[in-house]
Amino acid sequence: MHLRWLDPYLAGRSLNEINRDCLTSLVQTKLEHEVSPGTVNRMLALIRSILRKAALEWDWLDKVPKFRLLPEPNRRIRWLTPEEAQRLLAELPDHLAAMARFSLETGLRQANVTGLQWSQVDLTRRCAWIHPDQAKARRAIAVPLSKEAVLIIREQVGKH
Repeated sequence: MHLRWLDPYLAGRSLNEINRDCLTSLVQTKLEHEVSPGTVNRMLALIRSILRKAALEWDWLDKVPKFRLLPEPNRRIRWLTPEEAQRLLAELPDHLAAMARFSLETGLRQANVTGLQWSQVDLTRRCAWIHPDQAKARRAIAVPLSKEAVLIIREQVGKH
C-alpha cells in the first residue's frame, strides 16, 4: 500500500536523491491526504528500512538520511463499536468471521489466533495461553476465554 502510494513521487529517482528535503515533502503531501501521523510514520519506517538495507547490506548508498518520525498519541484512539463489529463480521467469509469473532472476544492479534494450537487451549478451565516466542512482547500471555470464545473454539473442532 505504501509503495503504491510512493511510486508516483519516487519513480525515476535514484536512491541517493531521497534526502531529508524529499522526505519532508513526502510527509507534507501525505498529511494533505488527511492521514494520521501513525500512517505517515509507517511509510517513513518503510523508506528508512529500504534505505538502510541499500546502505548497510548492498553498499548502494554511502549514508542514510536522518529524519524524525511524527509524534503519535501513545494511547488507543478508538475501538470498534458493537455495530461496526457486526458489520465487519457480516462481510467476512465464515472461516474469517470465526477468527474475527475470537479476536474480538479475546483481544488477541491475528498472528496469535492463526498460530493457536489445540495444546494451548484448556476448554475445561476456559483459558488459553500464548507462548513467549509467539507473543509480540516476547512474554507469555494467559487468555481467559469467555463463554462465546469457548463456543467459537468448539465450532473449530475437527478443522485445521
